[in-house]
Amino acid sequence: MQIIGALLNNPLILGDIGTYTIIPVDFNDKFSRNIFMAISNLFQVGAMKITPIDVDNFLSKYDMPYKNFSENNGITYLQDCEDMFQYDSFDYYYSYFKKLSALRALKKEGFNIKKIYPDGDDYDITKEQDMLEYFEQLSISSIFDIILHDFTTLQYDYVGKANATSMDASYELANLKEALKLSPEIGRPLQGDIYNTSVRGARKGKFYLSSGSTGSGKSRRMISNACYLSYPEMYDLKLKQWVYNGACEKSVIITTELDYDEVQTIILAYLSGVNEERILSGRYEIGEEDRIDYAIQVTEKYKGNLIIESIPDPSIAQLTTVIRKHHVQNKIVNVFYDYIFSSPSLLNEFRDLRVREDVALMMLSTALKDLAKNLGIFIMSGTQLNAQWKDHKGIRNEHLIRGAKSICDKIDVGSISMEVTREEREFLKPTLEQINVCMPTHVTDIFKVRRGRYKDIRIWSIIDLGTMRVEDLFMTDSDYKPIKMNIVKAEVDMEAIEKCLLEKESERKESTKEYEQKSVIIEPIIEVEEREASRETIDLNALI
Repeated sequence: MQIIGALLNNPLILGDIGTYTIIPVDFNDKFSRNIFMAISNLFQVGAMKITPIDVDNFLSKYDMPYKNFSENNGITYLQDCEDMFQYDSFDYYYSYFKKLSALRALKKEGFNIKKIYPDGDDYDITKEQDMLEYFEQLSISSIFDIILHDFTTLQYDYVGKANATSMDASYELANLKEALKLSPEIGRPLQGDIYNTSVRGARKGKFYLSSGSTGSGKSRRMISNACYLSYPEMYDLKLKQWVYNGACEKSVIITTELDYDEVQTIILAYLSGVNEERILSGRYEIGEEDRIDYAIQVTEKYKGNLIIESIPDPSIAQLTTVIRKHHVQNKIVNVFYDYIFSSPSLLNEFRDLRVREDVALMMLSTALKDLAKNLGIFIMSGTQLNAQWKDHKGIRNEHLIRGAKSICDKIDVGSISMEVTREEREFLKPTLEQINVCMPTHVTDIFKVRRGRYKDIRIWSIIDLGTMRVEDLFMTDSDYKPIKMNIVKAEVDMEAIEKCLLEKESERKESTKEYEQKSVIIEPIIEVEEREASRETIDLNALI
């Protein structure tokens, strides 16, 4: 009754999709469902407050729904809903309402919910009360975590343990050799020519870790790499024109701390070469706003190539679900997860098993590596650093990773990026004079590269944090001695870009076709498919 009462008093709740999502199947009987659909239709035509009489008048146009409404004393029921509605308690009732809806959906799909909610006559009164108190404390995310935990445990018994296989060392070796000639172990290019050459690009099936201290720009750099892989057009500040660069693949940025608009302004700054500070202030120099407008057109031209997903409190189960969903539904092949940390949901995921924090972090890192390998996608993430980084000398490595150095056990590439310190500037002066380059702003220490020649190296770069443009200058060992490298310059794959554009055009035409086939008239959504109306219900009524 609380939910119906809230919708009568404030139908705008239905428009606040980011906060509240209420759909017909959340209601477990035809009577409440028909009332909700009436309110929803009245809201769609502009009603800002809805009375019981409004609902009665709307339903009176439909024989079966109105008969059901009248037989259940609908007007009296709605008046009671109005009287009982408590504005300050709505969030509590909404959460409970959605949790019950989730349980009904899970039960309908055949999942066992007995660990979560009393279901049937199997419990004595005391145990049932304990379960209800436990259910009160659960979030919707926790409910699905419990189901996923049981599922993955069972899956491991039948699939995980069967992953150990063997073969003769000579098996398909000749074919492997020829395959590598046709498709070398090199991924799409990442920003920074020296870094890209060292790590062999963004290789599919691999998991890279790019860490840094607070304020070093690790999340911003991941966003710029996501742009580099997803948008093949950018403004060249030296040529002063838009050029084709990077790749045209589908990627997702999973952020735990940045708002959507914070990610979007970084994307605009990177593509246009206009400092983000100017974008945030809304004050541009001559020609800059035109570049911003074209950058917006680029994102629209390649719509679907880069998705932003926000998960402030991630667990392994949630991350796995989100990445699999985007891979299947949106065909993404690159994932940028801004950083690995001890979130409440991650720690709660292993609460009953009493898993230590460092082990939970290692398991998250392992899960990301497994996803990269099993789905054949590229994943990049990062971490914060512990306090020891300030006193560390030489190449920074896994011992500086906050939380657990075991995070690095399964990664394919490990690097730490920092601003160049005052001490490093002094050590660099002889080297800079020797090779005649300017002072770098950042240094990236690469401490691990699987299937790579270069490790325990330092890449010195100029990074503009306002536009996230990266220019690698030179590479040294831990003693600041320059290392020569045959840099692999990434060539623009125009064939791939043209194919991408053709696919986008096809998608737009299909989308337009589907839109034109839909009626623009707002029709009442009273009729519900029989399979939805016949949902099984839980013994206790939902709070509606």
